[in-house]
Amino acid sequence: MIRIFRPEQAPAVLLRAGKEKTRLNCESYDQNEEAYRSGSEKFKFDRNTYAHKTVKNALLRAQHRKCCYCESKFRVNSPGAVEHFRPKGAVKKKSDTAKHYPGYYWLAYSWRNLLVSCETCNTSYKGSLFPLVDEDTRSQSHRDHVEEEIQTFIDPSCENPECHIRFRGAEVEHLTERGLKTIQGLGLRRGELEDARAEVLEPLEILNSIIQSAGGKVEPSKVSRARDLLKKATRPEAQYSAMMRNFLNFSCTD
Repeated sequence: MIRIFRPEQAPAVLLRAGKEKTRLNCESYDQNEEAYRSGSEKFKFDRNTYAHKTVKNALLRAQHRKCCYCESKFRVNSPGAVEHFRPKGAVKKKSDTAKHYPGYYWLAYSWRNLLVSCETCNTSYKGSLFPLVDEDTRSQSHRDHVEEEIQTFIDPSCENPECHIRFRGAEVEHLTERGLKTIQGLGLRRGELEDARAEVLEPLEILNSIIQSAGGKVEPSKVSRARDLLKKATRPEAQYSAMMRNFLNFSCTD
């Protein structure tokens, strides 16, 4: 994971249609609170609004066309999904517990709650899972103050994941308890992901080794080019750039 800088200005579709749909959902909740809390009544969300192409494209640009969680460039094989950081329809406090209704319905069209993730992170792991450090602070409706929550998962759009998660080679490690829960909850140690990171890392490890041992045996222009390639691998747009930053001993900065 790397820090994501979402544009301050929300796409127009969220400010117009999204705002109106949010208003209607909040009114509906106020009129049927018991039904929504029991799960007998469920909200219907308009994917054509929260996942409108202008929304998705703006998020993809901000995320350098990578998954917001695992940093994979998945677009070659999959379109990915607009992800609600705080789940919109229902919430699971733990992976082995039942869903809690109604979820963060009032944030379904909120620009600050939207990201784009690969289907594996979104569907196979995170889904409705959204634990809090202190469950007593959980918001139950639009009348509560969600900013008082302390979520367990790292939100890459408002905090630096590198201060909670690091890499030793292709293996991900936690620096904090929230980092550990994020790794576990999002499946950042899954085998196929570690294999993909290792595949990216291996040639760059070899390149770095050649640079370190080059001395005067390699043309300066080639050494310079090799260093440029390593530096490129640490840039935000590079796949698994957080791993490469750790490999080359870049420090945690906001």
